[in-house]
Amino acid sequence: MPRQIQTPRFGAIEVADDAIFRFPEGLLGFADLREYALLENPGGGPFKWLQSLEAPALAFVMANPADFFPTYHVALRKEERGLIELSDAKDGYVFVILTVAANVEESTANLQGPVILNTKKRLGKQIVLGDAQWSTRHRLIPGGGA
Repeated sequence: MPRQIQTPRFGAIEVADDAIFRFPEGLLGFADLREYALLENPGGGPFKWLQSLEAPALAFVMANPADFFPTYHVALRKEERGLIELSDAKDGYVFVILTVAANVEESTANLQGPVILNTKKRLGKQIVLGDAQWSTRHRLIPGGGA
């Protein structure tokens, strides 16, 4: 049964059950918030929103990193896969959280902390990568900004 939620950003929305993901450990900095809805961007394009169902004012802009960084790759450890019951890679989906700046050329992606979703079990986890090649503020447009 769809859930109704009132948000400051989107107004009153109806969230389908298959759009809801549970994060057993929450997100980094938001450990106490565990239920989120994955929403399409109202304006279309490659972006999505991860909307908290417990704190309606909290929503993150996300994107598939492959759309911007073709060489980006996430290798999950066994314990990370276990927490979200991800036994088959085809059920997993990787997103990165974006910081969208007024000047789009200054917008960044957090490539150190990707969000992994198990689309079959409706579970999610944000992980921290140890790869120094990627940063928490990796520019979406290389060389962009001042």
